[in-house]
Amino acid sequence: MNNIEKEKDKRKERYNKQLNQSLNEIKEYVEKDPEEYKYNPNEEIYGIIYLVSNLKSKRNYIGQTTIGLDLRYPLGWLYEHCKKDSVKEDLELYGEKSFGEIQIIAVAHNQYDLDKLEAYYIDKYDSYENGYNRNRGNIFTNRGLTND
Repeated sequence: MNNIEKEKDKRKERYNKQLNQSLNEIKEYVEKDPEEYKYNPNEEIYGIIYLVSNLKSKRNYIGQTTIGLDLRYPLGWLYEHCKKDSVKEDLELYGEKSFGEIQIIAVAHNQYDLDKLEAYYIDKYDSYENGYNRNRGNIFTNRGLTND
């Protein structure tokens, strides 16, 4: 095995360790109230649905991740989204502190359920028409049109 392959293996190992740590933290979090988060302790967590709210503008963002929040947004949600027009406008108008912490609102045990939950919460929080989401959820995109 050459040095490049060894380095790739080390990176993959670090990534998998971070991923497992992140998913274990999520599991501990949702085990406190499994019913609220739609968590079935007999199944592995596949991914989570999360909410970010602007406390001043009352606009929301609903997202999903299968890799945990730390890996998805290593620099923070706001940093990753601050170039989107609506987020940028509210950031300039209300400031960084107007954006609340990321809240986990549901877990899913497969991709199809994750996409369904994302669409449900985008609708519930009205985050497409009056929020930061750019679509009504992945279930309505080409990626979400199958139930595999």
